[in-house]
Amino acid sequence: MSVHWGLSQAVVWIAARNDEAVAEAPDAIALLLLVDREGSGVPEAKAELWEALEAGGITATGIAPDGERHTIPAERWHDLQPYFDRNTETLQRPGFHPGTPYNEVIVASAAVRKEWPADPAAPALAERRKGGPKPKVDLEAFRAEVIRLIDENGYPDPIHDPDWRQADLEKHMLEWVGEKLSVSRVRHHVAGVMRDIKASIAGN
Repeated sequence: MSVHWGLSQAVVWIAARNDEAVAEAPDAIALLLLVDREGSGVPEAKAELWEALEAGGITATGIAPDGERHTIPAERWHDLQPYFDRNTETLQRPGFHPGTPYNEVIVASAAVRKEWPADPAAPALAERRKGGPKPKVDLEAFRAEVIRLIDENGYPDPIHDPDWRQADLEKHMLEWVGEKLSVSRVRHHVAGVMRDIKASIAGN
């Protein structure tokens, strides 16, 4: 097993949970998205990976303009998307706005496997989309608990409080739901509430 995966390999793993699929993944995530077929689960898997990177649950490194490999800060992932520049995949802000671009981005394969395990309790995204038993979690109560924690502790922001991050909020909610939701589903719902709160603040 490779110690590090490119982002396209990580996305394929999340969608398929299959080593053969990972081995056949294109080198660039931009290519993977271009050849995506309906029902593959690739766009959803990419969104889940980005959420994990933005939350700090998974970390990645990339080659910066100084030629050195650096850890990409979690807060940067909100603005990073894959593009091709001179036949090289680069992650940077949409529209090629100013900002530090990265290429040759990699993640630890063990961290991805741990977050999205290959077991019956965590089927591929493409299979999950077909349906199945619904988790017995009151999503309104889940939302209320997230809002309560943010009211008490403030909006998670490592810049203002390194001890109160989105990952800390997700950890609490994982304990709150027990085993009724997967890590990725908890992250998805927490991110949704946070987006709503941020939009509400911006609208005032």
